[in-house]
Amino acid sequence: MMDLAADAGSQFIRRLILPLCALIAGLIVLAFAGLLWIADYQTQVAVRHQSRLARHALQVQAERLGSSASDYGYWDDAVANIVDKPDLAWMRAQIGAGPEQTLGLDFSFVIGPDGETIYSYVKGSRQNGERIIGLPHAFRFAYRAWLKNPTKTFAAVIPYQSQAVTIAVAPVASVTDVRRPATGYSIVFVDRFDDAALDRLEQNFDLDDLRLSNIAEEAPHPDSAVEIRGNSGDAQKTFLIWNPSRPGDQMLRIVMPFFAVLVLALAALGLLLARFISNSSRLISDREQRAGSDSLTGLANRARLNTELEDAVRRVSRGFSGITVMYIDLDGFKQVNDRFGHACGDELLQEVARRLKDCLRTNDLVARLGGDEFVVLMTGWIERSYIQAIAARILLSIGNPIALSTGQDAHIGCSIGIADSWEPDVTAQGLLKAADAALYEAKAAGKNTLRFHHGFAASPDQHVDIRYAAV
Repeated sequence: MMDLAADAGSQFIRRLILPLCALIAGLIVLAFAGLLWIADYQTQVAVRHQSRLARHALQVQAERLGSSASDYGYWDDAVANIVDKPDLAWMRAQIGAGPEQTLGLDFSFVIGPDGETIYSYVKGSRQNGERIIGLPHAFRFAYRAWLKNPTKTFAAVIPYQSQAVTIAVAPVASVTDVRRPATGYSIVFVDRFDDAALDRLEQNFDLDDLRLSNIAEEAPHPDSAVEIRGNSGDAQKTFLIWNPSRPGDQMLRIVMPFFAVLVLALAALGLLLARFISNSSRLISDREQRAGSDSLTGLANRARLNTELEDAVRRVSRGFSGITVMYIDLDGFKQVNDRFGHACGDELLQEVARRLKDCLRTNDLVARLGGDEFVVLMTGWIERSYIQAIAARILLSIGNPIALSTGQDAHIGCSIGIADSWEPDVTAQGLLKAADAALYEAKAAGKNTLRFHHGFAASPDQHVDIRYAAV
């Protein structure tokens, strides 16, 4: 007897305890992987948010200079001294030295309607106002962009000599004489993207160690590098990079000690659970044998349907209730299964199960017989019109597109055969066969429709043909 007991104990440990331990270990690994995924997801979200902030920072930098350029361009004095009667002394004071002192500009240009430079100012040059230089090739990108809408100010941050500059092109236009046509003249302001500008943006947008680089790989994270675009043909690229914040790493530093404690607690709980399962194994085995659920959809399976159907038939035989059986077969399921694969087919069946339950009352039973066949069991004194309305709702619901995890939509339909009875001599198998026969009629009628079986309780609406196209 002791040997038998030892053997039984060994089998119990091998068949139940060890798999349970493996399950707990798997759950722990899964939870740890989930924590790592969540941490990485948080970091990815944060970095993408910072990337949007960095792009916005560039936009703000451009808009700041664009606003200043507009102030100088939309100015009657500028029209008078640039367009009407060009005055280099005025340009030198108002377009060159003045903006350099107040805005810290590195370049200022006045461009004529023909695209030629009328006046140029270069920060630190002793020959300003004496020698006019043309608009550098790198700045022509902004000027061409302005020409597409020469009545508005264009501003951007663009690459320049392995670094970057903020450039703004504003039209020279009268403020008071709104009827005066566009002059075609423009003012170009250029400000180097220097350390002061980077520091200002770093503080305003909370971007740590904001800097410029010609190599995107220098960024600590692939998404913490934003390219500063200029001419599409530029061989040298310039990037705005920063050290991204990593909230996921911070979360792990906080959570991991608690996770370790949780693992120990689960280990202790596992030992207690193993002892409990040892004492309850027979009860669990009995419950598993009586389980009546379909493993894929969670609906009732054939065994439970038969049990519930027999109980319902007994109530009908005693005159306590009526009974209705809907036999449902999906139309087009095989094509979806063949096209998208069995995994998508399983998703579709799960969604069909959910929709069927949504169409029914809480006390109605829906079962999956296998494959794409379902049976609905309804009990009680139910009018045919209500049964028909439920079946119509099912047709409409199943006919709606079903979104799959692949991002595609599956389109199917269903055919429904219905058998209902209040007769005391009705049998479970008879009802199922009658519903199956009605289903066959629905299929023969072109699918995506419903049929009532007319072999049971007579009714003026024995033959019902309702068809619903998929939405």
